[in-house]
Amino acid sequence: MKPKVLIPISIQFSIRYVIRTGFLDRIRKFCDPVILLLMENKDLEAELKDSNVPYLITEPVQFSQDFTHTRNKINYWWQRKYLRSSNTAIDNYRNALIDNKSLAKRIRIIVMHAYYIIKYGWFGGIELLIKEEEEKFTSHTQILDLRNKLLELKPDAYISFAPFLQGEEIIGRLVKSMGLPMCASILSFDNLLRKNRIPIRFDKYFLWNKDMETQLLRSIPGVSIEDVSIIGAPQFDFYYDETYIWTENIWRERLGLPPDRPVILFGAGFYKIVPNEHDWLRQLDNAVEAGDIKGKPIILFRIHPNDPLDRWMPILDKAKHIVLDKPWDTGASGNLGGTNITRYDIEKLVSTLKHSHVHVNASSTMTVDGAIFDRPQIGPAYDDQPGRKYARVVKELYEREHFLPITTSGGLEIAYSKDQLIALVNAAFINPEKLSLKRKNLVSKVCTFSDGQSTNRLEKAFIMFLTDSKTKMRGLK
Repeated sequence: MKPKVLIPISIQFSIRYVIRTGFLDRIRKFCDPVILLLMENKDLEAELKDSNVPYLITEPVQFSQDFTHTRNKINYWWQRKYLRSSNTAIDNYRNALIDNKSLAKRIRIIVMHAYYIIKYGWFGGIELLIKEEEEKFTSHTQILDLRNKLLELKPDAYISFAPFLQGEEIIGRLVKSMGLPMCASILSFDNLLRKNRIPIRFDKYFLWNKDMETQLLRSIPGVSIEDVSIIGAPQFDFYYDETYIWTENIWRERLGLPPDRPVILFGAGFYKIVPNEHDWLRQLDNAVEAGDIKGKPIILFRIHPNDPLDRWMPILDKAKHIVLDKPWDTGASGNLGGTNITRYDIEKLVSTLKHSHVHVNASSTMTVDGAIFDRPQIGPAYDDQPGRKYARVVKELYEREHFLPITTSGGLEIAYSKDQLIALVNAAFINPEKLSLKRKNLVSKVCTFSDGQSTNRLEKAFIMFLTDSKTKMRGLK
């Protein structure tokens, strides 16, 4: 009998990671997966039906403000006791600024956080607070109903890909209470430094690199190095597969790009992370129009998949050298986070990375994607608008703990002014090979492997996890 494995899918990136890499098809040889859909997507449901993969749709759980407040107190304590990352202060400052919190309110928040740390950390109240949160969680009506549904499925094991998201955290906590073996394959290299504490410990973790291992070991009590397998980044396997690359002519035709103009890829971020980057896009367009950027390139603007288009429209409406590319079609629902990423979408991204000449983005994972294709990587880090409100914010993006290996690799050039941005773009067109070795170093630091075999490593690690966990599985010999 094959073990029954629960696999939650809560965001579009999990679809790419679990299904498009081929991982789901591979593991069906030695286990029976059941997909827990934590997002609504009719196309994905139809696809799972056609593939005879069983799935269960779970409704979002709505928690009270009281529960959320208790959780937040625990998170404040955990960030300082265990996470201890430069990301926390950087993100807190940025979020307060973007949300237009007054100085007085920011001071009140700092004082409140300090009070929580003293009360619950120094005087031993954290155990009581965690117990209080657990009681509120387990007594929640929707939680009890969901647990009963999971018990009816009679699963044997569980694997999560985004345990830091509320939906998957809930499933993980319920699975933990059922005593099942659990593993987590973390989607991206920044995920372990998210704000929220993951309140459960998995039996096994599959990570990109050693830096993530260090972050994991210090932030989750009780985890040891034996609980970790370094597998690389399965979603980057596509980049090493020639069948995912369109010819340049086809790529240009499908994206509406001129046939004879070099391409600057502008990979946009999320507005809550990079609030002023629309200024950089406008400046690049103006520089092309004025001839300050030589060769009259076209700018391919790839909007972040979760970012609303509204903030970009004032630039796009007046742009003369910009072509908009949406990563994938959100469909009639406009569900930015729940799109069923298709092979076509992945081919478009791979071909864009391959055929664009120069890549510009602000501290994005796209820097790693582009470095794999050995394209010049440029990161703007300035605010030259009146008041320079975000000058500190954008510089600190490159100082966040997860991004420092990229910053220090030398494979990314950072622009601290408009003139420097234009100069770096021009230099990249003239000498694209300049930082080639450093870009390879960048990829090695972040991804560990550059062989396109990370899905194979994930599969082998998962098989080993199931083999080692058989004694914990119910009903299996």
